[in-house]
Amino acid sequence: MLMKARFDLIAEVEGGIIIVDLKKVGQDDERSFVMSCADLHYDVQNAVYRHGAAEALSVPLDTVRFIHAAIPDKPPHCIDWRQMGHRTMRTGEENMRKAINKYTTAKATGEWTTIQAVELPEWYLSR
Repeated sequence: MLMKARFDLIAEVEGGIIIVDLKKVGQDDERSFVMSCADLHYDVQNAVYRHGAAEALSVPLDTVRFIHAAIPDKPPHCIDWRQMGHRTMRTGEENMRKAINKYTTAKATGEWTTIQAVELPEWYLSR
């Protein structure tokens, strides 16, 4: 299956590959970043990017690291480097596989049960 990823930075380093993903954060605190990770499924992004890089570059998965560079949107713009923990990475792997399986099944059966119609609000539609 073809998947896509857009790396902010990918580099070969001693011992493997490092992928850096830039994330603008509103507050420079651990709790805010962790909440964003959960809300926006950064664990799945981690899995997809690591697998994609390993496949594209023909390197073992365990040699690919994925790091977030959390950059506050207000000065001082001190970069905070973050890497997912092992448990979070395992969860991201599982969730990535579930999503791939769900997509593969829907594509094979033609039953896209999770697609929902979206209607914009009346104020927008009557402009």
